Amino acid sequence: MGDFTTKLLPALKIGQELRLQGPYGRFERKGKKPEIWIASGIGIIPILAWAETLEPDSAPVDLFYCIRSRALAPHLDRIEELAASKPNLTLHLVISSEGKRLTPELIFDTIGARLSEAKLGFCGPASLREALKTGLRRYGVTARNFHYEEFEFRTGIGLEKLARWVLARAAAKARDLSQRQTG
Repeated sequence: MGDFTTKLLPALKIGQELRLQGPYGRFERKGKKPEIWIASGIGIIPILAWAETLEPDSAPVDLFYCIRSRALAPHLDRIEELAASKPNLTLHLVISSEGKRLTPELIFDTIGARLSEAKLGFCGPASLREALKTGLRRYGVTARNFHYEEFEFRTGIGLEKLARWVLARAAAKARDLSQRQTG
C-alpha cells in the first residue's frame, strides 16, 4: 500500500519465488503513561498490532490516523472496530482529502495539557515525523517521549551479502596488486 509495494505488485508473477527479510525495527510500547499514537500510510500496521493487544486496564490512548481518504485507508474498518470496542482507545481521523493536516497545534488542541505527560509513538513519513517532533517541543514533548521506527532497510542488501561483496572486492584488489608486482 506504500510507494514501494505499489510499484512492486505489477512486477510480481504467480509462482515466482520471493525472499523476504526482516523485521528490522524495535518499535515497542514502554511504560504506563497515557499514550499518543500517530500513524500515516503503511505506518498503521505496527499501530494496529498495538491496538489489538491494548489491555482494558492500560492507560488511555489517542490514535491520530492520517489518511488521504476513507476509501484508500489501509485497515480503517479494523481500527474503527477496535476504537469502538476499547474504551481506552480514542481514534482521531485526519483526512487530507477533506483539507485536514496533522500539526502540533491540532494534537495539542485535541489532547490539551496532558500532552507533555504522554508517550508518543509515531509510524509514518520522515518529513511528518520531523515536523511533529520539532513542533511538539513547545508543548513539552521531549525527544525521550517521542518514539518512532525508521522504516528503513539497514543495509539494503543484507549483512551476509554485503560481507561477501566486501571480501570479493578485497580479494580482487589483492590479485590485481600481486599481478602488478610479478608482471
